[in-house]
Amino acid sequence: MRLSELEERVFERVQALEGRGAVYLRHLGCGDEVAIDADRAFPTGCMIKIPILLTVLQRVVDGTLPWDSVFTMTPDRVYGLGQLVDRLQIGSPMELGELLHHMVSLSDTAAGLWCQDIAGGGTAVNRWLADAGYAVTRVNSRTPGREHEFELYGWGQMSPREACGLLVSIRERRAVDPAADAYADRLLASTNFFRESLGTLPTDVHVISKTGAYEGVCGDVLLIAAPGGTFTCAVMTDELADTRPGADNAGWRLVRDVAALAWSAWGDGSPGSELQAWPPGRLASRP
Repeated sequence: MRLSELEERVFERVQALEGRGAVYLRHLGCGDEVAIDADRAFPTGCMIKIPILLTVLQRVVDGTLPWDSVFTMTPDRVYGLGQLVDRLQIGSPMELGELLHHMVSLSDTAAGLWCQDIAGGGTAVNRWLADAGYAVTRVNSRTPGREHEFELYGWGQMSPREACGLLVSIRERRAVDPAADAYADRLLASTNFFRESLGTLPTDVHVISKTGAYEGVCGDVLLIAAPGGTFTCAVMTDELADTRPGADNAGWRLVRDVAALAWSAWGDGSPGSELQAWPPGRLASRP
């Protein structure tokens, strides 16, 4: 598929969405890209956990946070969604690596907010982002001075271009340092939320990704090590008319359509596959 055809087909799908949508695609080898509102800020939901993860790892690399740190579950850590960390007994120990796994792979919100505190709070994460050259991506929740942005975007805000930039920096081992970035790469490849976007991609291709969603909002950023060369893909939406939870939501369909089109153009030349039907009952999952 030629770049002009890819651009046209992606644009058609974004235009058909009942809501706001934006896309950024880039092939890391040849530099070809597709950008549709790619520099506009969107709500991130749990996608903001990427810079939170990197800021925690920065503290480890800088020597201000021991990797073998153990934290204790307290009543104020219960967020109320009933996810795994919410269900821990008060007083339970949690190793740093366990918290990062729950935050990223299981997209546990209580773990994410806990890790945000471990990183030094939203202000520290935003300082890391600014120092790394990110102008749009910011943490808003529980961050002094960002109350207005929290009303607009919720937990965090991000543009599709910067979302891709975060994953590219990890893959190129220049986000924190090569060893920490390799760890982040492994962690971001172990998501429990694969039906939302990864379900149309071959299972033998290495992909790192992070989803984010709540009512009226969903998005995903992926970096795909395809046979035809590595490429990155970010799709972000809000103001969705379709507010149903689960992988059949119109926002997730847009994510899968764009990922499949990018795969068809830059993967191995085959079209993206149909959404895999296994496991049963996972249409109700929400990151």
